[in-house]
Amino acid sequence: MLFFYNCFSRFLLVLFPFSFVTGVFLPNLIVFILILITIFLKFEELKKTFTEFKKFIIYFFLFYVLMLFSSIFSESIYHSLETSLLYFAYALYVFALIIFFRSDEKNLLIFFYAFLFCFFTISIDAVYELIRGHNILGFSSIEGRISGFFNDRWVIGSYLVRFLPILVGIFFLNLNRFSIYTKFFTYFVILLSSFIVIFSGERVAYLLLLLFFFIIFLYFLIKKRSLKFSFLTILIVTSFFALPFLTSEKYSNRLKSNIYDYLTNYSLETNQYFALYYTSLNMFMNSPIIGVGPNNFRKECNNPDVKISKYSCSTHPHNTYFQLLAEVGILGFLSIFSVFIFFCYKLYNLLIDKFYGGIIFGKVAIISTFILNLWPFIPTGNFFSSWMGFIYFLPLSLYLIYKKH
Repeated sequence: MLFFYNCFSRFLLVLFPFSFVTGVFLPNLIVFILILITIFLKFEELKKTFTEFKKFIIYFFLFYVLMLFSSIFSESIYHSLETSLLYFAYALYVFALIIFFRSDEKNLLIFFYAFLFCFFTISIDAVYELIRGHNILGFSSIEGRISGFFNDRWVIGSYLVRFLPILVGIFFLNLNRFSIYTKFFTYFVILLSSFIVIFSGERVAYLLLLLFFFIIFLYFLIKKRSLKFSFLTILIVTSFFALPFLTSEKYSNRLKSNIYDYLTNYSLETNQYFALYYTSLNMFMNSPIIGVGPNNFRKECNNPDVKISKYSCSTHPHNTYFQLLAEVGILGFLSIFSVFIFFCYKLYNLLIDKFYGGIIFGKVAIISTFILNLWPFIPTGNFFSSWMGFIYFLPLSLYLIYKKH
């Protein structure tokens, strides 16, 4: 049974990084099967893991109960309740990953190599598309923007930047276990994928990458390991982020106009994001404690009591915290914002700690994932979508494993 569990789980989690290219069905299926085989083949270990991380379970359970209450008292009960009931699967997803990574020390490395090869493949294909105007499968760039294997979805930059700190974190947490060739190849893939994030034309991905590099710079600067390395980091980061402005008028104009418009245009008639944010606040004012129900923004945004312009309606408000205020009220907002503050505090402690090296830097990278994904001042995906759920909870499994390392 152990042999079957290891082989089949490895097969699933090797597919996992690539599965996002196909949409949400395949990642959902992989996680569902992984949870099932963990329950049936590792049930005793699952119970022990629940006990070991009971603080996480208590916090998650309280948020889960809040979601259920919010759904039950919402106008669209069944639509919202479906989201709430299924959300508990993410706790099982976290523990299934912990059990998998602990069952054999090779498993985490196999998972790392799968992500590394996935990043390399996606990035090389994107470079080909930049040069030829279409990727190796024949998918053409739309409006001059690269999308690679994601075809008509402009998410290649978001995918790479949100998983990049996880790749970096696993790499440095296990640095001594890699050959010199693997190390050089990993550095190359990190730089190549960062290059693709910049040229993807996605302003959010661009800003998140800048934030991640800024955290890296702070690490070397505060640790005072090498001022030369800190200044080298500044030079590399500056060069990277100057690339679109130096090499392509098309990319520079798009990034400048998008970022400038987001920061300066507050018109509810022309700025869709701000119209959605104000609509969210109106929903929050109507139901401030538990909100209108998870995933119910799309059901409520046409309500005359909250709608303020033609841009008021969408599937979600495109910002995590405005969505939480609208859909699960002040209690849900504080629950998740406190998680963001918690990891900011953890990052601060790691940065000022006297220790340094691969383990500490790996932890910094893993915690940076939470900072990036919960950063308040950017547009985001649907908080309750499976895409965002996988992004939020994957690094959590690694954090729980390594927090006492």
